[in-house]
Amino acid sequence: MRLELSATYDTAETYTVAGTGLLDGDSLTVTGSVIGGAVHRYLQAQTTPVPETASLILKRSGAADLPLNCFAIGDDTSPAAWTWQCFLPDYRHPFTLTKDTP
Repeated sequence: MRLELSATYDTAETYTVAGTGLLDGDSLTVTGSVIGGAVHRYLQAQTTPVPETASLILKRSGAADLPLNCFAIGDDTSPAAWTWQCFLPDYRHPFTLTKDTP
C-alpha cells in the first residue's frame, strides 16, 4: 500500500488528511484524521512529534470502503520514528506503515 496524503491543521491535537493511494494495484481515495493523543499538543502536520494514532477511510471504486486504523510504535527519539502498526477491518494481519519524506 502506498498513500499520498496532504494534511490540514485542524485543532491543537489533530489534523485531517486527504489524498490518493494504491492497494493491491487498485486506486484509492483517502480521508481521515491524525491524532496527537494525550501527550502531544499543537501538532504541526507532517512534522514531529509522531502522532499517536491515524484513522483513515480507504475508498475503493466498486468495493466497500475500508477503515484503516494505525497506532504509533517507537517514540520521538527512536530511529523508527513515524512508524505505525496498522490494521484493516479483520485485525488478523497487521502491517507496518512508515512515513516517507518527499
